[in-house]
Amino acid sequence: MGNAVARCKSSPYYVPTVANQCYGVIPDIDNGSRGNQFVNQSPFVGSTRGRGSHGVSITARDCGSFGCDTDSCTTFVVVRDDQDPTITCPSDVWLDECSPYVDLNSFSATATDNCGIRAVNAIVDLNLPFSVGANTVQFEAIDTSGKRSRCSSAVYVQNVPPTITCPSDITIQAGLDCTAILPASFVPSVSDCGNNANWHVASG
Repeated sequence: MGNAVARCKSSPYYVPTVANQCYGVIPDIDNGSRGNQFVNQSPFVGSTRGRGSHGVSITARDCGSFGCDTDSCTTFVVVRDDQDPTITCPSDVWLDECSPYVDLNSFSATATDNCGIRAVNAIVDLNLPFSVGANTVQFEAIDTSGKRSRCSSAVYVQNVPPTITCPSDITIQAGLDCTAILPASFVPSVSDCGNNANWHVASG
């Protein structure tokens, strides 16, 4: 009989995806097999397979004076996505406190990935108003392998001073005590982002 020996590398055997692609290249998993007729690998070295686990077999055949024998082994080659998604954040925006909301149609991140994007989200709720000052907004992209990338943009909210409109000049008659009372209608119109605001008469 022959003396065929099939020896495979340890399983699982991890290989990365090709750069910017969602497949990997099947490696040589032979680990010292021998056979004077043939030693074959299937799928063959250099073939490509998608992400996930793939059985790769070695078959050896050896013949001697009293016949032939065959031996085989199998290793599971795991094609693993090691490439993070690429995320691009929107440009920084400037708002005022009277309208402290971002435009959801334009203030959003985009992302690409070799195996596809599952989701792109803002870490904070963009439907809420932003505070006066500098606000950092982080975005996160998640690919179909569960790998994540983040980037950030800034939302600047400027303080808006209140507006005041004084009433028109009036003439009133003083009483015998040389004093006069202003009418109740003699008040300014004051607005702070459309809301009423406190006011007082300044001296001088």
